[in-house]
Amino acid sequence: MGAGKGKSRRVLSGPTPRVEEKEWSGELPPKGVYLDDRREPPSFLGWDWVKTTDELKNAVETAQKAGESIAFISLDFNLDAADKQTGEDVLDWLVADATRWPRQLLLHTGDFEARKRMQATIVALAPYTVVEETPLGPLYS
Repeated sequence: MGAGKGKSRRVLSGPTPRVEEKEWSGELPPKGVYLDDRREPPSFLGWDWVKTTDELKNAVETAQKAGESIAFISLDFNLDAADKQTGEDVLDWLVADATRWPRQLLLHTGDFEARKRMQATIVALAPYTVVEETPLGPLYS
């Protein structure tokens, strides 16, 4: 379950790891998975559109079984109420197994508070060292 639905979130303590901020290069990976129940990814990007957390997890696991990896994932926070999960739950799932992390991760959610929590998780627990602000949201690599 997502925030506000009865699930508690871990509280990060200790020094916050530094993530280098840099100007966006203008480039995004050519292939990725875009999690959003309502908005399609920009068509020129050619990303796979998944509408539920289960579809995203299936895409990652299918790629892993084929000996491949997902190079790019873009997350929304709020999903259809029937899903009962959020983009934040996907982050928790990624954290549980380091082999699941994509080469790059984008947060395209418009929920400011959720974005702040997700960014804190990424900075503290993800393998990324660089963040770039893009027109779609923060891109971690």
